[in-house]
Amino acid sequence: MKIKLIIGGFFLIWMSGWDLSGSVVSCIQQGVMPAGENCTVWNGCSQSGFPVSGGVYLIRIESMGQIVTGRLVVLR
Repeated sequence: MKIKLIIGGFFLIWMSGWDLSGSVVSCIQQGVMPAGENCTVWNGCSQSGFPVSGGVYLIRIESMGQIVTGRLVVLR
């Protein structure tokens, strides 16, 4: 699943997937991203490597003390 985002500067980010009960499902991306439009891919698997169930997940991006959250629907 492609996740697109636009970043205003060269920042260290942490992108994670959460289920609706508030548990972290997967660390999707951690590291420095350049300014501009970026794209990352989540393979739809949990931290343990197993595919997540179909449903709604929250994608949380943290950088420089700011948090942005979006929704992602997984269809199985």
